[in-house]
Amino acid sequence: MNWSKIAEKALNIYYESFVENRDHCIAQKIANKFIKLLAIKAGFEFKNLSSNTVPRKELIIFFNQFAERMRYFEKEKKLETMENFCGHCTRGYQITVMRIYKFMEKMDLK
Repeated sequence: MNWSKIAEKALNIYYESFVENRDHCIAQKIANKFIKLLAIKAGFEFKNLSSNTVPRKELIIFFNQFAERMRYFEKEKKLETMENFCGHCTRGYQITVMRIYKFMEKMDLK
C-alpha cells in the first residue's frame, strides 16, 4: 500500500466533499471512511487514525504527506485563502498542520 498516495487522495476527497457540503465534519467523515476502507482491505484493524494496527512507519508517511500536501493546497486549488477551504481553522493550513504534528506527537509517531 502506498500511504503517501492514500494521503493525497484522502485530502482530495476531503476537499471535494467540503466544497459540496460546506461542512468540515461531513468532509472529515467521508475522508476517514476512505482511509478506513483501504486499511481494512489491506488487512489492518482500523477504528480510526489513532486506533488501528497500521504500522507506525506507514502512519508517519501518511501524516507527513498529508501535512506536506496541505502546504501547497492553496495554490494548487487556486483558493483565495486556506481559511475559505479550512474554515474550522482560524489561521488556515498552519493550524491544521500544527494539529497533525501534535497528533503525531501524541501517538508517538514523530
